[in-house]
Formats: sequence, structure tokens, C-alpha cells
Amino acid sequence: MLDDQWRTWGTMLSAGGLWWLWGRLSLPASMDIFRGMGKGSLLVTHAMPWGAMAFSAGLSVVLFLAALKIVQRREY
Repeated sequence: MLDDQWRTWGTMLSAGGLWWLWGRLSLPASMDIFRGMGKGSLLVTHAMPWGAMAFSAGLSVVLFLAALKIVQRREY
């Protein structure tokens, strides 16, 4: 969605912002995508974190649609 060097910085800033937001807000465990990658990982708990996986899939669909709109509006 971003140009050149802003892709890396945008990804790092977005991930850092989400991590900070999850530390400040008390959201349900099903929405905590960082717990699904850390403490709630399949390798640790031996159970699938379905709630976090569904939230991550939904978030990726929204971001994909945003990227699709940007690509459609640009002229190449």
C-alpha cells in the first residue's frame, strides 16, 4: 500500500502501534493477535487459538480490500 522505504517503516510503526494499543486497552483474549503468536501459540498450548485466528483473518481481508482500492485508483 505504501511506496518504497515507507513499506518497512509503515509495517514497523503499525505493528508497534497495535502492540502498544493492546497493552493499553483491555480487549477480549479472542482479539489479542499477539497472544496468539506468543503465550497462546499452538506450540505452547497445543490448542488452536481460533478467536485470534478469525480476528487476524478478518483484519487481513480489510487490509487487502484497502490495498485493492489503492491499486485500482492508481494509473500505471
